Amino acid sequence: MGDPVPLLYTGFLLFLIGQMTVAGRQIQQELSRTALYADLALTDPLTGLPNRRSLERRLEAHYVGQVRAPRTGARTGPPASPLGVLMIDIDLFKQVNDTHGHEVGDRVLVALGQTLRSCARAGDLVSRWGGEEFLLLAPGDRARLTRIGGRIQQALAGQAWPETLPRVTVSIGAALSEESSDAAGLLDLADRRLYRAKHTGRARMNMDPAETLHGTDGLHTKSGRAGSHAPAGLTHRPPAVELTASS
Repeated sequence: MGDPVPLLYTGFLLFLIGQMTVAGRQIQQELSRTALYADLALTDPLTGLPNRRSLERRLEAHYVGQVRAPRTGARTGPPASPLGVLMIDIDLFKQVNDTHGHEVGDRVLVALGQTLRSCARAGDLVSRWGGEEFLLLAPGDRARLTRIGGRIQQALAGQAWPETLPRVTVSIGAALSEESSDAAGLLDLADRRLYRAKHTGRARMNMDPAETLHGTDGLHTKSGRAGSHAPAGLTHRPPAVELTASS
């Protein structure tokens, strides 16, 4: 008759291994659930795009490492690589909801999100900022932002959307990270340029020099912040892309 001790020892080891396997599986499941919840917290449920919180994190991270000078408030850290933001707003979107209903309006938002994704490149981030407003973050300079804005307008002009969806246009306000010392200022500048694009006819992108946007005489943005009034001799105005009367 064999010694029972090795058998008991072996059985105990197998029991421990089984318990560890179960515990490991439970931990893995919990980690997966945590990751899923974190992902959902950063995703817009309608369009599947990153949401406002996700974009704010990315934008704030861009300015991290640049310390403000005590007196001037200027960033003194190593210069960050150029980053541009395009604030994109559907023109006359309320009319879409009023005429076709909110279900169709939601489908337009989803379709626009897909269009913006198709116009983005590796390293860009497309997010739904809220309502009918989207943001696109893109590394690069003024020329690259202009190209992206052009791609978006052209894609919408030629978009083969389902017949049940109304055609829409967008207005875009663009700004570069070098034009602001922080994320809030960059977004504010893009927002004011977006309003300027709306005010000058819609279906266009505005990236007027920052100095033309300082000082107001009665214009306000949708968010209630003071907007801009560019000089009468405004020269920088990308060509409008006119679509249908329903836009």
